[in-house]
Amino acid sequence: MSEELILYHFPKSSCSRKVVFALAEKGIIYKELRINLQNGEQKQPAFLKLNPHGKVPVIQYGKAIIYDSAVINEFIEDNFPQKPLLPANPILRAQVRLSTHYADNFFYLAISEILAEYRKSIDQRNEKLLQEKLELFKSQHLSQLEQQLKNSSKFLFGTLTLADIAYAPGLDTLMKISGLTLAPNSAVAKWFKNISSLESFKRTYN
Repeated sequence: MSEELILYHFPKSSCSRKVVFALAEKGIIYKELRINLQNGEQKQPAFLKLNPHGKVPVIQYGKAIIYDSAVINEFIEDNFPQKPLLPANPILRAQVRLSTHYADNFFYLAISEILAEYRKSIDQRNEKLLQEKLELFKSQHLSQLEQQLKNSSKFLFGTLTLADIAYAPGLDTLMKISGLTLAPNSAVAKWFKNISSLESFKRTYN
């Protein structure tokens, strides 16, 4: 009998949404425990025992505690083989992991900096800096994603993989909060429209 999987997350968190996306795509049954970041529940001693960094998401699988969305999704992929989210080809698997690494360490970092400015009150918000960061995001990170999609705008690597799952929730959050729009005929716009139509992605909506 398999162990119960428990997901500790905050529905508005893009990193939490990545894990929900993977779980939904694979049809995995899990118990959901919401951690309210706005109320500071992630800093409470009970949660810090799960993740001393005070961040979501976290999963508990039997006695194992795992955090960091990329690590969690790799664990899910390794332990639940249905509907694979990594290619069988080892070179393609490495390329997916490289793309996921870029998403987590550069794409999301830029998004986080923009969202941090939006969280400020209007009178404290630096609109000039905000617009500069948005333009930089478009010129650097959206163009990087466009290049990755130039040969296949449906999914990054032909079929849905952990790379698509790494990018989509953060971009969706940024678009909703900032009003950022995608060029209608761009590969990124076609890709995002395709991702948005997936029932597993819809499951991530708060």
